[in-house]
Amino acid sequence: MSDSPKIPPREPPNVPLASIPSDQDDAVGEVEQKKPLSGVDRAIQDAVSPKKGAELGGKRLLRAKLDDQDADRILDVAGPALGIDVESPLDQDRSTVSDFFLTIDIADLSALKEENKILAARRQKFQQNLKLAIQPNPQQKFELKRLEKFAGSAAVKEARCELALDNLRHFVFDQEGGVNRFDSDELTSILHAFSDLDSPDSMCDLMLRSKNSAFKMSPVNRELHASAALRQSIPDPQTAISLSVDLMRQDPGNVEARFVCGQAYEAQVHAIGNFLEQLDEAEGDITKVDPKVRSACEQAVGYGVGADAKDDLTMTLEHAVDRALKFYNQAFGMDFDPSHGIAYTNFLLQIGGREAAQNIAQLTALSCQRDGGTESRSCQVAIALFASNCIIGADSGDIQESMLHVLSLASTEAEIRDGIEHLQITSAAMQQQRGTHHVVLDSVVSALEGRLRALESGGSIDADVNDCKTQLHDQQRDRFPVHSKWTDASYSYRGLTSNRVSGNFRFGGQLFDHGVNRTDRRNFEQIISMNLTDLVDSSALSNEETEALKNAPRSFGEIEGVDEFNKWADVFIRQTFRNDELELEDLHSSGHKVFDKATQNIVSVGGYETAQERKDAADSQMNISVVMSLGLGDCRHHAQVKQLLFDTWQRQRTNNMMQTAAHALHEGSGDIYEQSVSAIEDVMSVELRTFDVTIRAPVKMNRMYDPVTKDGEHVATDGDVQVVEEHTTTLYLHRDADGEMTEAHRADAFYQNQYDWGGGALDIAEITDPDGVHAGTLPAFNEGTGTMEEVPVTFTPTAYAGKRDVYTPSDESTRFLGHRLNPFDVTDTVGATSRERVRHLHQALQDIA
Repeated sequence: MSDSPKIPPREPPNVPLASIPSDQDDAVGEVEQKKPLSGVDRAIQDAVSPKKGAELGGKRLLRAKLDDQDADRILDVAGPALGIDVESPLDQDRSTVSDFFLTIDIADLSALKEENKILAARRQKFQQNLKLAIQPNPQQKFELKRLEKFAGSAAVKEARCELALDNLRHFVFDQEGGVNRFDSDELTSILHAFSDLDSPDSMCDLMLRSKNSAFKMSPVNRELHASAALRQSIPDPQTAISLSVDLMRQDPGNVEARFVCGQAYEAQVHAIGNFLEQLDEAEGDITKVDPKVRSACEQAVGYGVGADAKDDLTMTLEHAVDRALKFYNQAFGMDFDPSHGIAYTNFLLQIGGREAAQNIAQLTALSCQRDGGTESRSCQVAIALFASNCIIGADSGDIQESMLHVLSLASTEAEIRDGIEHLQITSAAMQQQRGTHHVVLDSVVSALEGRLRALESGGSIDADVNDCKTQLHDQQRDRFPVHSKWTDASYSYRGLTSNRVSGNFRFGGQLFDHGVNRTDRRNFEQIISMNLTDLVDSSALSNEETEALKNAPRSFGEIEGVDEFNKWADVFIRQTFRNDELELEDLHSSGHKVFDKATQNIVSVGGYETAQERKDAADSQMNISVVMSLGLGDCRHHAQVKQLLFDTWQRQRTNNMMQTAAHALHEGSGDIYEQSVSAIEDVMSVELRTFDVTIRAPVKMNRMYDPVTKDGEHVATDGDVQVVEEHTTTLYLHRDADGEMTEAHRADAFYQNQYDWGGGALDIAEITDPDGVHAGTLPAFNEGTGTMEEVPVTFTPTAYAGKRDVYTPSDESTRFLGHRLNPFDVTDTVGATSRERVRHLHQALQDIA
């Protein structure tokens, strides 16, 4: 789509960006409103259905979120159909679920544990088979060696990719049982494998052939299907529009569906425009039109076209332009996603909407800063930031930095091709409309094309990528020397894209791989919108806190100041993880032993018992939503939840201000726009960051985490500083108008008693001090004087501290120790008992089949 078709210039619809889609969206139509079945009624209906009852069995009923009355009703009605009675495991569970998972050998949890062992083993075997399926067999390896000898490495690489795709298609479609031998989790992995091999035709084929309803009805998989339909060898905008509209019917808030719908109408615009252009050049002689161009046009509009269809096609073209603008407008206005913004901007540039494109590009640049700017790990954000900076004529330093950002991230063929496609469109449109930065855009496109050639010929681009990373880091260090030192040692979820941070589960530790994706974001958006009185147990508050709660904003979403947010975030998180109740700050307390035991039980329930099973785990990911739902957490989980809660809260505040800025641009109110931008920059000048630190103090230690104590108190040394523990904490960093860091404040939700780290300023010059950052004091017994004294505490970044998050643009599912979960509402677990949390987990865990 890099060539601009013959399209009549059109401006965007005369409406502001839409933050909330219309209830009467004429593209979606009215949706028939049916009263949904309750969970109980649905469970009964499924159970008594001969087909579904046979598929689901009694174990499905164990996963329903039920009270005792509901359970009795299901057992009475559905029990006989399934051959179970009131002495079933479900009935036993009513009285034997022990608090905080201390007992896991009850019937349903034991069954769940066995199911998950099977799941874990099956997942591991499937991943091995999938990997083997893509690899060439011995005969193919022999042929590849011959090809390399006579045709070179470039031909070998191309042949290897074709073989991988052929082998995968054979593995999926041609073996006995076909696609229907895979469960929904495996089918999703296959869908992404086809995506990684850049085979949209195979992705669509898989979606059409599969009969697995859980796989086919997944909104994310259907979005991928719609997007793949546009990238097939013969693009199919009609299918993409149909799938997207259906997704919007089910969820009017589905931003991605609206964006794909915009892309589909744009594809229709290009197909029709190219056909009409060739028809005009041929003076109406349709026989001189390229058959491929004619076929693409017919596929796009859904009917055969001839020379006499020119008037109809012109009307259809104008309609498609309007629809593309409308859906791009809605998608970007609902969440200000950078990739949506730059696609909208490029389309505006191509149809002649230069002023509107400038406005959207300004908002896109702001959204990129909201999502981490040049610190983002998303190549899509990097491309959007660089392109929008060029379009709006940003400062040369910003353009240079954003250019290096693209070149430091674009390392895979998919990322490189994506960058080339988007930046070519931007450059061509800017050159056509006399833009000033198309030259620098062309230079980046040229660099990316060089990388693509290197990869296609079997070469390596690692040195080039690493050189750009070094240049970017050096430039950021030069511009913001203090801030860079602190951000080098920490991370955040500011972009709220798909990020994964590795843990130590495979090595026997308690920290699972934890992830953030769209599902987590939606869950935490619900938390942000809930009443504080529903999130906080007022009976556990002090008198002062109770009075403060009465005068507090209604929800996190209505809080404006960081201090107010910090106060209630800590209360909510500490109550969620029962920090004070279990005395979790004391690593040797009975409550912390409960937590350790509970964590091991959760791992066991997940199907992993031996060290080898952990080491072989295909995936240990536990989404932060799930961690919070379980209510099991030490310092790391406190930090993860607080980080995600803050970043969601800040994103919502920023989006509200961006909506105001968008309206101001639309109305031509420059003063209001500038005020909104200033307010956004003020909000974004404060960020929460997660740090992994080593705590040191002059106290006697048997070993790390095991202090020498006297009457329960630490014992001071003569000044010899010892490593006390490694800890995960959160800090607030403040930046000035120029972007340099000016302040750092403690914001630890975990340590507020043993270490007073809930607040207080830090010396920003000490992050690189070998003696560490001074972080308060710790009471310790001085054996020489026989008295208690306050000894200084310091922390320094651990060896593994820093930006450990990895951008993963694929799987959007929520996982419990790698096991895929069905969609669930995290708000159901707020203030819930441990027993209710167990039921919640049961409901969300997917059946093996």
